[in-house]
Amino acid sequence: MTLLIGLGLAFLYLSDTKNVQTIPQNTITLEMDNGELKVIEEGGSARIVTKEGKFVAQQNDGKLIYKSADEVPTLAYNTLSVPYGKRFDIELSDGTSIFLNAGSSIKYPIQFLPGIERKVYLNGEAFLKVARDEQRPFVVNADDLDVQVLGTQFNVQAYEEDKSTEVVLVEGSVRVLQSKDTSPDAGAVLTPGHKASFDRSSKEISTGTVITSIYTSWMQGELVFREMTFTNILKKLERHFNVEIENRNEVLSQKRFNASFGNASLEEVLEELQDNFGVGYSRNGNKVIIDESVEQ
Repeated sequence: MTLLIGLGLAFLYLSDTKNVQTIPQNTITLEMDNGELKVIEEGGSARIVTKEGKFVAQQNDGKLIYKSADEVPTLAYNTLSVPYGKRFDIELSDGTSIFLNAGSSIKYPIQFLPGIERKVYLNGEAFLKVARDEQRPFVVNADDLDVQVLGTQFNVQAYEEDKSTEVVLVEGSVRVLQSKDTSPDAGAVLTPGHKASFDRSSKEISTGTVITSIYTSWMQGELVFREMTFTNILKKLERHFNVEIENRNEVLSQKRFNASFGNASLEEVLEELQDNFGVGYSRNGNKVIIDESVEQ
């Protein structure tokens, strides 16, 4: 899956034999089943139709809502991509709600077929409220990890640069397992207030108790970090504020920090890092450079 993430006023040009599309960078995009890209305007209103002209979804402000249909012959997928600095909400045809964080994309069926598991493919981070359907389990695939549910609320973080995929359960129950593991007792079953971490290198799954609000605070635009490496913190700041950050302080790269910034601006976050952790920085427009540590 390709995320359309960019800075400044650059444009992406897509062409075929019939037409040329000009898609501004840093926009929310919807890739249709035929490969066509549509720009989703924030706060806008639009009807989404297939190449055959069939109405499948309606955008209302900051939410894209798919309608249910009685008969759909085959699976057809859409992919919603959210760039840095933005978030977006989508409701699938079964009523499942998915809130995507910055720098994330999700591939999902326009309509779920009867008797077939409901499966979506996530790259990045999302909070899901899954509509219960005991006849059709719901599966979130995040690369090598599957999260199986019936009806529940949970957060999945699966950015490509992270060393692990994390699943935090708020309500209900889920099973977390490797995608290729089909045994009935595979993986780990979570109960509310627990987190599963899948190490992508060792392929091992570990679990533990957590405060779930820390892992869902991004939905309110808040920045909360717990036992996170400085490198990962900077990457999350890039996504959250849509900026480029160059780290010249290698000493701090793998050190872990706990920090809560709430809804602070980028400048406020940088000042707090400097005051509390001695992190030096300079800024030129959309570019931030992390320098050697300053004296405390």
